[in-house]
Amino acid sequence: MKKKITIEGITSSYCITHITDILKDICGVINVWINLDEKNAIIKLDFNIDDNKLSTAINNAGYKTIIVKSI
Repeated sequence: MKKKITIEGITSSYCITHITDILKDICGVINVWINLDEKNAIIKLDFNIDDNKLSTAINNAGYKTIIVKSI
């Protein structure tokens, strides 16, 4: 299962590392790929994780989740 999250506020490689680390700390997240140009993250999941849980983790880190969708 994969989800795509559009995130506002990604501006550098630091942001990519920060968001990746935050998402990988969530149980069930297998891998994270972030595209700086497109301002989104693709997340590979072991099982379905509630969109709000992913959004909350990102928002609490100082970024803004725009949309989460399954792909």
